[in-house]
Amino acid sequence: MEKPLSISEFLKLAKDHLVIDVRSPLEYQKGHLPGSINLPLLNDEHRKIIGTLYKQEGRQAAVLKGLELVGPLFADKAQQLLKLSQDKKIGIYCWRGGMRTEITTWIARLVGVSVFTLKGGYKSFRNTMVALNETPVRNGFIISGQTGSGKTEILKKLNKYGFKVIDLEAAACHKGSSFGGIGQPAQSQEMFENLIAFERYNVEHESQEFWLLEDESRLIGQKCIPKVLYESMQKLPLIELIVPIEERKSRLVIEYGSLDKTLLEEATLRLKKKLGDEQARLAVSLLHENKLDEWVSILLTYYDKTYNHSRNSKKKVSQQIDYSWQNESESFNNLLKLIKKLTHERS
Repeated sequence: MEKPLSISEFLKLAKDHLVIDVRSPLEYQKGHLPGSINLPLLNDEHRKIIGTLYKQEGRQAAVLKGLELVGPLFADKAQQLLKLSQDKKIGIYCWRGGMRTEITTWIARLVGVSVFTLKGGYKSFRNTMVALNETPVRNGFIISGQTGSGKTEILKKLNKYGFKVIDLEAAACHKGSSFGGIGQPAQSQEMFENLIAFERYNVEHESQEFWLLEDESRLIGQKCIPKVLYESMQKLPLIELIVPIEERKSRLVIEYGSLDKTLLEEATLRLKKKLGDEQARLAVSLLHENKLDEWVSILLTYYDKTYNHSRNSKKKVSQQIDYSWQNESESFNNLLKLIKKLTHERS
């Protein structure tokens, strides 16, 4: 029988193989290895029963109860594992690499499925991610710009060109504004932290790798950027995108205009204290009249004011660059040249 693998060994194999999390659905939802799928050995109710029994009567009683609950499902689990494996090796982990991993591994091997397991289970992975988030980003740049500038889209494109990008909004499943959670899946704080750290996992802490991150406040929706990471971001130089306001308006109309009007109204009214009663009512009226350009104009009055206040309070030296989406190719190439130039100067 193969020994459980270390974090580094397990994640190396996971790049090319399916990984299965056999914990309960609630455990998986709270946080898991990025890219893994959930095939619970015990459901949430069964896990609670066994956990209580373990505390009251000990491990042996809990194991026997677990076998009683799971035993009738062995054939079904075996069929699922065979289907998922597609004749390839699969990775398996649970909370600490204990009973659930052992039982699932036993079932898999009985039907000829080759597996590899994680020493210490998810707990070990989580500890590694927490430690990474307590390591500051030492080299990199913050991409800044007013609402509607397209910072996230630009970061994704830069990532395709080989730049190291930490997409905080993607990890949070939130675009940062009052409207940022519309149409986005739910995300836990723990999983948000896992995704951030996982982006950094394969990069040596002391290397001269340069990271690119979007300018964010500490909170993205309800998700909080880890303290050490956020503080280190404040020390990185800014590259500020200067995008014409009409282009920003057009992009926001396209991005949000097709969404549910009720949800857009709720998000607009969340800004009532900032906009003022009269402007908030006007914005909602324009929204329902489908005058989206005017609706966006009211919102940008608030967001631009907030952005300018934040920029001025930071008192950071920034490198500004004009960026037009109407001349996207030229603008992006100019940004590439600037980043390469600044990277070379800081190396």
